[in-house]
Amino acid sequence: MDFAPDFTRRTFSAGDYVVFALMFLVSTLIGCFYFYKDRKKEDRDEFLIGGRSLSPYPVGLSLSVSVVTGTLVLGTPGDVYAFGTTYIWLVIGFFLAAAVASEIYVPIFYGLRLRSAYEYLEYRFHRSVRILGAITYIVHTVIYLGFVIYAPAYALNVVTGWNIWGAITSTSFVCIIYTALGGLKAVIWIDVAQMIFIVFGFVSVLIQGSLKAGGYEVLWKKCIDGGRINFGNFNPDPRLSNTFWSLCVGGGLSATSLYAVNQASVQRFMSCRSATTAKAAAFLNCAGLLILYVLAMLVGVEIYGYYHKCDPLQFTHLTQRDQLLPFLVMDLFQNNPGAPGLIVASIYSSCLSSVSTSLIALSSVTVTDIFSPWWDFSEERSTWIARGSVVFYGILGILFAFLTSRLEGLLKAALVIHGLLGGPMLGVFTLGILFPCANPAGAIVGLLVGVAMNAWVFSGALDYSWYIEQFQGFLPLQTDMCPTTETSLPSNATTPLASLSTAMSTHQSSTTAAGTVPAVVEIYSMSFWYLSAWGFTFTIVVGLLISFMTCGQRSRKDVDPRFVHPFFSHWLCIFLPKSAQKWTWCGVPHDFVRNNTKVMQRRLKT
Repeated sequence: MDFAPDFTRRTFSAGDYVVFALMFLVSTLIGCFYFYKDRKKEDRDEFLIGGRSLSPYPVGLSLSVSVVTGTLVLGTPGDVYAFGTTYIWLVIGFFLAAAVASEIYVPIFYGLRLRSAYEYLEYRFHRSVRILGAITYIVHTVIYLGFVIYAPAYALNVVTGWNIWGAITSTSFVCIIYTALGGLKAVIWIDVAQMIFIVFGFVSVLIQGSLKAGGYEVLWKKCIDGGRINFGNFNPDPRLSNTFWSLCVGGGLSATSLYAVNQASVQRFMSCRSATTAKAAAFLNCAGLLILYVLAMLVGVEIYGYYHKCDPLQFTHLTQRDQLLPFLVMDLFQNNPGAPGLIVASIYSSCLSSVSTSLIALSSVTVTDIFSPWWDFSEERSTWIARGSVVFYGILGILFAFLTSRLEGLLKAALVIHGLLGGPMLGVFTLGILFPCANPAGAIVGLLVGVAMNAWVFSGALDYSWYIEQFQGFLPLQTDMCPTTETSLPSNATTPLASLSTAMSTHQSSTTAAGTVPAVVEIYSMSFWYLSAWGFTFTIVVGLLISFMTCGQRSRKDVDPRFVHPFFSHWLCIFLPKSAQKWTWCGVPHDFVRNNTKVMQRRLKT
């Protein structure tokens, strides 16, 4: 049975906008509820880490939604449409990452009762390492926040005709209000509600699409015929992006940096009642991710089955794969007033989670790592500074969203920074937790070298992108049943960014130039999934070498055992010379470790 999709342009009705407004209203009311409930608790820990009182269930679901950003909820079905179902193997990478984070990193952080992940870097190394890590995180997250705000709003603008700046400002201000009022508790419980909304949206799309196609098995059969059902791609070539190994190994290490040392995740782990509760939250998050990714994969199968003979990216005004899902929703529910708004709102709600997660994490890092080391504020004043930080970064995010809409290079910069820093930053924390011999010099030099090596590979990949395209794994798309003409763009849609298909058409033929590239291009050609592993490896190796050259720590006994994982503290770094004497670095004496221990002990007493 073949069916021709309807490509008629449609826009949101008044009912659709009402549904969106109700979603925003519910989120705001939850924030107001927690502001009223905790109005007498003007405590920094209550606002930033939920008073360390939350159970694993909301924290686990919140982790699932905050990890799966709005761009991923919209983008995963589009990736399945273009590359096939191999993408589902990424879930295994997330499972492995959650296990590693919960067994190695979370117990150390929770035992130190951290508010920010970067506090650990001062306890273990030096304040300069902490400040470097915190500033790096703030710069990266603010730029990425602009992208997270802009990209989903742009997708809805192109598909539904919703004014893009109306979407951006409404989304941002709702997130600012409920995050500034309710703090982390409000963010987590709104994430739980949004998890339910997202599942509802995916299931609704699957049911409606199956009914219109004559059964989901019809759509599945179209995907088999089109080569989209490709779970068995076990090619070990590191240049291929969509294989079992690149998604499990490369994607797993990327996810480890997200779970183990990213402030957004650490903040949620620290909000749990105990280290055991935090571990349970990590594994409950895996269950939530499995549900979301399986549903997203099935929706991607449906998109291909529905448009298998008329690719909207080639025929219509769509320019990016993350626009396919709202486009399908507008097509499927065109005769159900209010339904498109309900379904798109449920999917778009993940954008709220992404924005609020970034805002509360930025607030925590600003108060804990930028202000607290230099000024001794009261708990009440610290809480209001945290709320003010939420407002400040929210407005800054809108500004960067505006810049993203004007400068395509900034959009790429956000993605580049996100990929360049994750692996090296994980490497710095790993040096501290697993290697008692690592010192501040090794940590900073290792971080800088790791970032530099990632930047080198990425810049080379840009120069030879025409060659690397052959490894991306795009599957063929058809236009056999497309109508003879295409209608115009909605009048209020903005000028789109350059589409992937247009960019690919300008590249040279990789077959023609295959024999003309230097050997180093094979390194540039590694899958972007391995970029974190590449930077992580250089950070560890260079960090250990520099630590060895600067005599490392004088003895394993000089490092407080609470800073190092107990299993690794007994056998790693035994290669260091026993005669290594007391070291100094940048004028900082070795008794800095003992001073840090005193600071931490005061924290533990409070």
